[in-house]
Amino acid sequence: ERIRVDAHSRTVPGYQKVVIEISLELFMLIQLSLQSGPLNNSKPGYFKRCGGTVAGIALQYLLNLTKIPLLEHLWFSERQMNALNTWINNASKAAEKNDLPSNSATRKQTKQQAKQLEKKILSAKKKEKKK
Repeated sequence: ERIRVDAHSRTVPGYQKVVIEISLELFMLIQLSLQSGPLNNSKPGYFKRCGGTVAGIALQYLLNLTKIPLLEHLWFSERQMNALNTWINNASKAAEKNDLPSNSATRKQTKQQAKQLEKKILSAKKKEKKK
């Protein structure tokens, strides 16, 4: 069932505070989901090193977010809206350019995949020992 927001619900005490809090939490979640490096001095939505494929996936994700009907009832600040638009523009440019990922991004991805594979192997070995 879709969440309905009507004129009455906007007059409920505390409505504005709750909407502002939800908007901030959702924005932070979106920002974190676009994080591509260390959290210190980070640049979410920076797509210059990830390659065209990843940028295209991120662009589709961001565009899908803008289609969620509930978003029209949230209150993002002007600065937050500017950030979202910047991320969409950056992802669009990188996807259009369609470069390969940088060498450093490829090395990091390979390293991460190796760690995930190692975890799966260890998990499988533990399960095998329990049998």
